[in-house]
Amino acid sequence: MQSGDIPVYGTGGIMTYVDDYLYDTLFYTHSFIGVLPLFICNIDWNKYNEATGVPSLSKETIYRIEIQHPDLSEQCRIAKILSGIDRKIEAEEKVLEKYEKMKKGLMERLLGEEYN
Repeated sequence: MQSGDIPVYGTGGIMTYVDDYLYDTLFYTHSFIGVLPLFICNIDWNKYNEATGVPSLSKETIYRIEIQHPDLSEQCRIAKILSGIDRKIEAEEKVLEKYEKMKKGLMERLLGEEYN
């Protein structure tokens, strides 16, 4: 199933296509049934490394990984709360950025070029 123009390569060649670049390498799997991605992002993947050079995992190894997680409805509630907090943080960062620009403008007007 192609969902973008950017190819994702694995040991077997092109695995899928995506819309955005990922700057880290991680095997994607849909095998964590009943688990939101948020709840698997803190797995210590290095612990399962099967290679001596570039880190690598086989899908068989990934299929055997067991993780502790709340039931799906609780995961959804937690994800909703965390997403709300993320949105609030983003809004606060925008406000802070606006005030930083205002401060810089005032300092430039008061102190002139020596402020830069």
